[in-house]
Parts: sequence; C-alpha cells; structure tokens
Amino acid sequence: MNNQKTVLIVEDHAIVTDGLKAIITSKNAQGCFKIVGETTTAEEAYKLVEQLRPNLVLADISLAGDDNGIRMTKLIVSKFPQTKVLMLSMHAKMDYVYEAIISGASGYLTKDNASKELLTAMKTVLQGEEYLDPVLAPHIVKTFKKISEGEEISGDHSYSLLTPKEQEVFRLLADGHKIAKIADTLKRSPKTIENHRSNIFSKLKFGSLIDLYKYAIRIGIIDPEFS
Repeated sequence: MNNQKTVLIVEDHAIVTDGLKAIITSKNAQGCFKIVGETTTAEEAYKLVEQLRPNLVLADISLAGDDNGIRMTKLIVSKFPQTKVLMLSMHAKMDYVYEAIISGASGYLTKDNASKELLTAMKTVLQGEEYLDPVLAPHIVKTFKKISEGEEISGDHSYSLLTPKEQEVFRLLADGHKIAKIADTLKRSPKTIENHRSNIFSKLKFGSLIDLYKYAIRIGIIDPEFS
C-alpha cells in the first residue's frame, strides 16, 4: 500500500519488540503500517531516522546506554519535526509522562496496555493529535485535584538538575533496587552507580534514602496508591 505509514521501533527488549511487530502487522492493522527498521539503542535510532525518515518512532522511554528515550526524542523532534514519536513505558507515573511530553513526544503508552491500545495510539499520533494511555486518567485527575486544592505537586524543580543517567538511577533507587542490582541493570560498575547516587544526594540535598523516597512520592515517581 502506497499510503502505508512507516514505523521505526526503538526497544531494547526483544520480547517487547516481537510483540509490537506482531500487533503492527496483524489483520487488525489493516495494512496501514510498514515497519522500516528496528534498533535497541538511541544512538542507532538517530542514524536510522536520518536515513529512513519514518512517519513514526515507537520508543522505549528507558533505553540502555548513555542516552535514553527522552534525550533521543528531543533530538529527533528538533531535527526531524515531521517524524512523530510515541513513547512506550512500563510505568504509569506522572513524572515519566511529563518528561515524555516536554521532550516532544506526541503520545505516551504503557507497555501493559499496548496489546489493546497500540494501533489506536499510533493512528491518533499520526493524525497530528496527542495520545495518553487511558490508564493514566486516575493519576491525572489526582494531580489536578491537588493543584485545585493549592497543593504543590513538586515543591521545586530540582529533579530537572539531574542528568538523564542520574534520573534513571534515581528511579531505580526509588523502586527499592540496591546498588549492585542497578549496576547490573544499567551495565555499569557499582562504583559508577555509587557516584551517580552521591551526585543525586548532593543536587537534591538528601540526607538519607528516606528523603529520596519522600521526594519520589511527592513528584509522582512513587505513588502509594498505584505502585
């Protein structure tokens, strides 16, 4: 089909990639899409977008390596504004959604909901509209209620002072992971993760992990009702 929309998949988990490809090429997709490339890294994604100029990039927000989905999206949107980005994530957290939208992504979809919502999300974004996963509705309503009641959702914007890698380590710490586990997950040495942890504590003026947890709850990384 000449009017097929071209899609680039940027995902570092093979099982997830296979699932996305199965949905995009299924009968339900009605031949609307053509997968023109796939990669596991942001670095390779830049090159493929420049080479292939896809209509849509499906991007994991948490990619391995020095770059993540947020930085990748900012660069793609700034250099190739005709290419839309639909962000995929394991997390229904407001800080993830905020970072994705601010980076220029046109949509945000949780991986748990991809089997039901992926095709709708893709079509919506490609029509020039924004898409947010329906599962985010309770979080958004809760946030608006806090704002209407005069409560500060994030007392300061210190989180933005962290580098993308520090933010990634922050999230893993907030999820309760130990240094060794984080090092293994990010394929970095424990010493490097310790350095990131020290930088986080210094920039955000934390005295202990309890401070980190409290801050994570306040800005939405940890939600006691949904975590």
